[in-house]
Amino acid sequence: MRYVSIPVVTVFIVLLSTVITPLILSAKQKAELAVTEDNCVCYSRALIKILRVFAVFFILLTIVVLVLTILSIADPEMMETDSDDIVFIVLSWLLCIMADIATITPSILLTRKIYYDNKYFTEIKPFNKKKRYFYSDVTRIENTVIVELGEQSVRKGKLKIYFGNECVKVSAYMYGVKNFIKVLHAKCKNIKFN
Repeated sequence: MRYVSIPVVTVFIVLLSTVITPLILSAKQKAELAVTEDNCVCYSRALIKILRVFAVFFILLTIVVLVLTILSIADPEMMETDSDDIVFIVLSWLLCIMADIATITPSILLTRKIYYDNKYFTEIKPFNKKKRYFYSDVTRIENTVIVELGEQSVRKGKLKIYFGNECVKVSAYMYGVKNFIKVLHAKCKNIKFN
């Protein structure tokens, strides 16, 4: 078991890491164009799709490790498993569970979107929870967003929109945030941006 599980899990994680990086970089430009046309602020749709593909892959890998574990318990001679292999079985499980969490959680959290128009914006959180905010209800805005696109893209900071005690936070990593800030400036002229 030790000769099969640890190397298999490690090799798949390394391979997927090297494959996912170029795919994410190529999706950046497409995402910026799409959100501008839709009056939307969201994370890269391509990134979410890639994360979901990898989540399915890691779930299947977890199932394979489960089957190998059951086989090593049911027939230790066939799997050449002894009592010393328990550490490697546990380590395989931990690697698989960490990979599952590292792909499933972001693929859910990154589905957050904000659609805006002339009167209000609607925040859509994971699991399709919608909330509408009117520009006239804004009490304060804090903007620390820096977005510079180019060869060495820079995205950092947050946009915080306050409605009394309630706050909507928009990350600089979301695409379309620059256009949304322009709309906020136009619609909330009486509010001073910090």
